[in-house]
Amino acid sequence: MRTHRILILVTEKDGVIKEVASYFSDLKGCEVVFIQSGLEAIDIVKKSPPDIIIMDLLLQKLDGIRVCRILKKNKTTSNIPIIILTLVQAKKRSLEAGADVFILKPVRSADLIDIISNILLKQGVNKVGETAI
Repeated sequence: MRTHRILILVTEKDGVIKEVASYFSDLKGCEVVFIQSGLEAIDIVKKSPPDIIIMDLLLQKLDGIRVCRILKKNKTTSNIPIIILTLVQAKKRSLEAGADVFILKPVRSADLIDIISNILLKQGVNKVGETAI
């Protein structure tokens, strides 16, 4: 198996996501990047596409639905899995915008870790730091 750096882009910093980010940050080969706004998310994704995006809908400058729609319509970013994690009841709108997973808060950190791990597994990452050949 070859080494693969896992990049997780996160657009929010509540208590659960901090626990999850800490879990993945502590694993070899995994980097978690926090950003503040929807525009920043689009800019970073275009420069250095992450393996997964965890995004709230309530973002500064550009809301999560619009960010999701923009990223999913772009050929180079359309395959990046997006998890919407929010307090807002907008499952239908989120999935129509292209979100791969919609999670309504509150969520247990263990459940979110399992969801992220399963998405990474579907991408061919057997465990963090290793990619199937």
